Amino acid sequence: MDASGLRAQQIDPRDVQTEYEISVYRVYFVDGDGATDEYRVEGAVDVRQVLAWADEHAAGRGFDLYVETEGRTGKRLDLLAKHQ
Repeated sequence: MDASGLRAQQIDPRDVQTEYEISVYRVYFVDGDGATDEYRVEGAVDVRQVLAWADEHAAGRGFDLYVETEGRTGKRLDLLAKHQ
């Protein structure tokens, strides 16, 4: 573990059972009062494109970026980034 608290280890890429090239993202903009404005984003080339879109539409608000996946009990959101 390094000073930032990150832990990285080499892995065997064959341990993945399913890989999706097309992702669905969610962006939750959060204002100073804690109110949220939520969007579902599809058709992005990659996560950088979604981050650029979120930066462009933030209007001074922070945002949380999630990737939407299917879990055993339905839709699941995995947090990718928090931007204040």
